[in-house]
Amino acid sequence: MSDRPKVDAAILSEIIDGAPDRIRRRLDRDPGAANQWQWALANGDCVTVQAGNETVHLAFPVVTTLSQVKCSCLLSPHCFHIVACLTLLEIESTAGRNMDMDTDSVADSRDASPSVSSEESAVELVQPSIEQISAASELTHSLDQLLQTGVLGAGVVVQSNFLRAIHQCRSVGLYRAAALSLRLVTGVRQVRQRTPDADLDQLAKDLVETLQTVFRIANAPVESYWIGTARRRYFPVNPGRLHGLLAEPILTRSGFAGVAVYFLAEDSKIYSVSNVRPGDAQVCRHAYQGGIDFGGIVEPAKRMSRSQYLGAELTASIDGRLGQGSKIKVVRQGDSSWSEPAIANRFAIPLEEQIDRIDRLGSTPTDARPAGWDFVFLRAEVLGASGPELVIQPEASDSNLRLAVAIDSPDLEFRHNLEMLSHAPGMTVSFIGRMQPEDPAVVLALAMGVDARNHVESESDDCVPRLELNEDWLGRVNLGLDLMKRHRLLHGLLRAHVLDERQTDCWEDPLSPLRRRWIAMLLGGWIRQADANHQSVRHDVNLLQQSGFAAGAELLDALVRADADAKRYFWAVAEYLRTCSVEWRRHG
Repeated sequence: MSDRPKVDAAILSEIIDGAPDRIRRRLDRDPGAANQWQWALANGDCVTVQAGNETVHLAFPVVTTLSQVKCSCLLSPHCFHIVACLTLLEIESTAGRNMDMDTDSVADSRDASPSVSSEESAVELVQPSIEQISAASELTHSLDQLLQTGVLGAGVVVQSNFLRAIHQCRSVGLYRAAALSLRLVTGVRQVRQRTPDADLDQLAKDLVETLQTVFRIANAPVESYWIGTARRRYFPVNPGRLHGLLAEPILTRSGFAGVAVYFLAEDSKIYSVSNVRPGDAQVCRHAYQGGIDFGGIVEPAKRMSRSQYLGAELTASIDGRLGQGSKIKVVRQGDSSWSEPAIANRFAIPLEEQIDRIDRLGSTPTDARPAGWDFVFLRAEVLGASGPELVIQPEASDSNLRLAVAIDSPDLEFRHNLEMLSHAPGMTVSFIGRMQPEDPAVVLALAMGVDARNHVESESDDCVPRLELNEDWLGRVNLGLDLMKRHRLLHGLLRAHVLDERQTDCWEDPLSPLRRRWIAMLLGGWIRQADANHQSVRHDVNLLQQSGFAAGAELLDALVRADADAKRYFWAVAEYLRTCSVEWRRHG
């Protein structure tokens, strides 16, 4: 997709609105038609598309005006060829192009912006303007349309309404609503075009977040993060010593890749720096071995994630991203270790307490969550494999957890490393991973450390597997980026130890009837839900009641009957599912 330009939302909306109805209907029947045509980048500033006997010319890298699109056919620019091409392009996120505010200017304005923590920033209340409330109302109308038609019925007209709403939100400063709507319409297009990046679960989350945002704006005043900013703001911080925790590969649906390094600071907060640019999973490897510019030094992410640093004039955003202004100075202070008190104390926190904190932060907007908010620190015994997942037994816990692949790409090492650990049942190791709100028993494994106690014990016991890691890895593995070699696993089994289903504590979702109908509304809209087979609906309602989920049964019954209140019930179901997930994690 790198040889294709992006398109401005306002221009795309204008093109769709100007197209005849017959062209819109034709495109709705075949939204991916232009994928069959020949695309070529010419002269670095123009893309040509050979559409049968006609040729389309598009400006590169971004189409921002009507004059930048041409077609050889007589109906240009409101022809099928141009509309089909433009609706395949990624929508330009103008709010994100200059998202990072110059950190020097912020650091200099200490009197105007004293050291601000994320908690202090989160309670700042603002009163939306009349124009902002009006723009939020227009976006609400687009959301109503989407829930009426469903994603599968959201043709170019519905998408055009969203694009106009995005443009209007940007123009009046509703940056969060605009960004969420952009993600939403991108997800709708991916589902309709059946692309590999289509993700219904993420699309449902984006829809709920957008509903929350417009509701908050309509019931002003609101916390500032519901409004958002065009550029990420940085504030002075004094975190003390930064202990390298791990490096995580970044691979987004929008075509960006790279690596992020996380630090645990002496102020008990987690901070991050990153190197992300357009590309695929190979870029993650290059970024890991290459350098990240941070405070006047450039070091590979591989080394940075295993080092300690002290800095002066440091700045950070609300979500923990460290600034990179020219006044920031950082000095390396040797290697970091997971056995140091600052990090070891995190592993000593009971799992229940960690889960409670994650659940509290999970109810806040994405923008207001600190770096590593969903990290869980575990010491656990490896039990074996269950499908593609590694089953572990955390210390002081009666329940098993399943470690899953964070990014399933052949160019990353997640799958290989988890598979190799399945050859070592009985080995005790430390893990840092991301807790999954959708499944209480699943953690996305990010990094692993050799448990020193187990290492000493296993040296005298030839039956217990142990890892002898590369010396420069300093006792830990960034699971997506470091390749563990088989000869480093001593006393491991020749084959993966695959667990019997009875040993895996497999978790079956008792709310699956409600979750399934919820996703069905997203796909088909409330009109199709109203036409659903009443006998099958009643069967699902009875299942929920028999399982003890009376509130879930009532929500399901209301969901399939919803019309004008569809968005209210869709949001209510999302909150109910999230709350149930929280309680399952707390009580097992």
